[in-house]
Amino acid sequence: MSHGKLFITVVEAQRLKETELLGKQDPYAVVKLGLQAKKTSVHRNGSTQAKWNQSFEFNLHNERELFLEVWNKNVFADDLIGKARHSLSEVLSTMEQSCWLTIKRGSGKDSGYVKLLIRYVPQQVGTSQSNCPPAYPSAHPTPASAFHAQYPNGGHWSDTTPSASQSFSYPSGQAYRPDISVSTSFSAGPGAAPNPYGRPSGTDFPGSTSFSAGSGAAPNPYG
Repeated sequence: MSHGKLFITVVEAQRLKETELLGKQDPYAVVKLGLQAKKTSVHRNGSTQAKWNQSFEFNLHNERELFLEVWNKNVFADDLIGKARHSLSEVLSTMEQSCWLTIKRGSGKDSGYVKLLIRYVPQQVGTSQSNCPPAYPSAHPTPASAFHAQYPNGGHWSDTTPSASQSFSYPSGQAYRPDISVSTSFSAGPGAAPNPYGRPSGTDFPGSTSFSAGSGAAPNPYG
């Protein structure tokens, strides 16, 4: 099994068959490996020879041969000058190869020669990509780093009615104390509208608050 990278340089073409009846043809090459295809630039007025010197990178997944096509660029439909197939057995063992490929027409006659430089870089053991997600805790932060409870407005008590997105919690490092009981009551002056949060909707209404704690309860740092 052969996996890795294949670097192919399409250097030049010589003695190409002329497909243009008037003027000079404009050759370009296409290299195919499996489902991958890479195309060179067009050599304008190259006629029977062309120079490209273009390199392409392919992913190798057990392919045993590559395919080469040379075309003449036209305004409407491009003309096939010739094509070839090349075995990769030599470059898979030597890692590098320089070769001339003979391209042929559909009739089987030679229609030119193309020079390739091929280099094979095997895939290192243990470098294959994994579809597994990052390990804990990178993908799943611990509760301490994932959430930090705090009072709204920068950590200060606000006398305004809290919004639906605000939340309150015990101070950092303190837990719930079952031996502490707290009761809260509010009373609003006459004419005050009902407050869905259980606290006067404005600071201009009189109100009263009372708290009671069980025996042995620690003092409340928030008054």
